[in-house]
Amino acid sequence: MMDANFEKLLIPGEFTLKMLLWMIDMTPETLDDSIHFALALGLSLIIWAWSFRICVELIKKALGIGQYHRGGQ
Repeated sequence: MMDANFEKLLIPGEFTLKMLLWMIDMTPETLDDSIHFALALGLSLIIWAWSFRICVELIKKALGIGQYHRGGQ
């Protein structure tokens, strides 16, 4: 069995995978469990990395870090 916290990390990937499978008229039950897990894990990693990147960029913008003004004063 997987840890409960690990299963929570897979939620975005499973949701996205269901949406993608729905678009091509498939159901998650048609996939092998290991393939379903691998795809959900990969999508989750992409989504969490993207979310983390957005948070970092918002914090940098709020603190004024990394702003380079072109031209002018």
